[in-house]
Amino acid sequence: PREYFEQVWDDFVAPGRAVAAAVTQGDDVLAVAVATLHARSAYYWLGFDDRARNVPGANNLALWTAVLAARERGATVFELGSINYSDGKLGAISRYKESFGGLPYSSHAGARCLRPARRAVLELVQIASDRVRDALRREPVAAAAGASGPATSSDERPS
Repeated sequence: PREYFEQVWDDFVAPGRAVAAAVTQGDDVLAVAVATLHARSAYYWLGFDDRARNVPGANNLALWTAVLAARERGATVFELGSINYSDGKLGAISRYKESFGGLPYSSHAGARCLRPARRAVLELVQIASDRVRDALRREPVAAAAGASGPATSSDERPS
């Protein structure tokens, strides 16, 4: 939506936290690429094109122009994101990224738990909750009338 891109421009591009490059034909925008900037690095954030026009090479030109703009702003690294060939669409995106001639590298991520006791308690609560939910699914709760004991008919009641 237009509001999203206006906010990206106002909050990131205009104050210099990102670069944007557009490929136009007359008044028509054919493709756009936006990269965020931090220190001496740039990260490809988003891109879009006019699919109805489908101008070959417009996305490539927009992204390459963003790479050059980031370099002019001092970036020595331009990160295009992960590559993944697990399916057709992701494979096509990965080939597009590799067409710029960069060097693939592995990155590793991790997390450090700052409150291990709290995390352990929350995990135990989750496990207990899951077990109760599973038990209730296997054995439906008895009807309220039978909750105090077996139901009896008027013929079976003691006199």
